[in-house]
Amino acid sequence: MGVNFTTFNVFVNSQEKYMTYNFTSNQHIEVGSEGLLANCQNFFLVSAPITLVAYVLCRFLFKLMFNHPASKFFRKFDFLAFFFILLFDGNIQQMSFYSAAELRWIFFLTPGQKILKFIIVLFLFFLFLGSVCFYFMCFSSYKKLNRILMDNCSNSLAGIIILTIQIGFRNFYLGIFHYIARFYDYEAMMGSLIVSELFFVLLFVVSIPSKIFKEQLKIWIYLLLNIFKIMLVATFLIDY
Repeated sequence: MGVNFTTFNVFVNSQEKYMTYNFTSNQHIEVGSEGLLANCQNFFLVSAPITLVAYVLCRFLFKLMFNHPASKFFRKFDFLAFFFILLFDGNIQQMSFYSAAELRWIFFLTPGQKILKFIIVLFLFFLFLGSVCFYFMCFSSYKKLNRILMDNCSNSLAGIIILTIQIGFRNFYLGIFHYIARFYDYEAMMGSLIVSELFFVLLFVVSIPSKIFKEQLKIWIYLLLNIFKIMLVATFLIDY
């Protein structure tokens, strides 16, 4: 009973340290905050505004150069969905990592923390929903025009599924995985990471014969980059 009571007190006293959202404080990084907003402030305050301005500018250029052949380079910017791809595609893993950290501190006390925690739980839900369903929604909304957003995959159901797994779900999964795995020993963590990366690479290799990919060069680039990444992780495990 005494041990549990002491542990609970330590937990309560540490909440302010881990749940700080005071961006202007010089100490909020030093206290080791695991808050989503505190760690993703560069995204919310810098990356998101810059991405929005760049998207609007490129969309304007597409309209301006509509009758010129060069307008095809800006064609993607005529789709609102492409803005969300630019905004979240490279940030899903980071956001899911810190969202998982937020869920660890699910027992909140102050009214402000309760409101923020509720918003973050909703955010995590929509982050997962978007990671898994975004390309399906584009496929349903844009029909044949969706091929412009499909990168190297064909505009088909099989292409949508592979793209969703390799980009959306993979990044969401790895973000959650990295947070959970750090509580285990180093060898188990790195070994599990290698197995996870190998799974996604093998899934990609198995899908190649289905001919859903357009350019062979991009296939080889993707494979080589992932093989190098797995080899890099393996060196960390071997050197440990």
